[in-house]
Amino acid sequence: IGPSATTGKNGFVLDDEKSLPQSSSQATSKGGLKPWDEAAAEQAEALFNHRQYAESKPLLDQACGGGVWKACYDLGEIYEGRGGLPKNYPLALALFSKACDADFARGCSALSDIYAFGAFRVEQDIPRAQELAIKACTIDKIPASACVIPEKRQ
Repeated sequence: IGPSATTGKNGFVLDDEKSLPQSSSQATSKGGLKPWDEAAAEQAEALFNHRQYAESKPLLDQACGGGVWKACYDLGEIYEGRGGLPKNYPLALALFSKACDADFARGCSALSDIYAFGAFRVEQDIPRAQELAIKACTIDKIPASACVIPEKRQ
């Protein structure tokens, strides 16, 4: 880990946080995105939903940097290797973490699965996985009792 390494709220260590999309300084004073950002986010989602991952990637990057947390989550899925694109697990983890930190439930759920299975070279941590699953359920207003993960995964 280099001297520029940082640790996010969810415990992932990044060597180069510059590779993460940054919040846009072009957000409006009301916290919303400017129209071109909204259009880019909509176009990115449409391309992603039609499995045009390579084409959606730059637009998702722009939308994620502008605070569209679903775009961060979708971009994380691309970096998991969706659509045959090159995998970048540290960046996928960081993007899921960014989405979860912003209370986007699917980002927390993705992190929960990663911790539960010990995927992406992350050490298996069932208590952390459970914590993230409950956070995802809380965000989506699902009773925490419905969000219990098995004690042991193989």
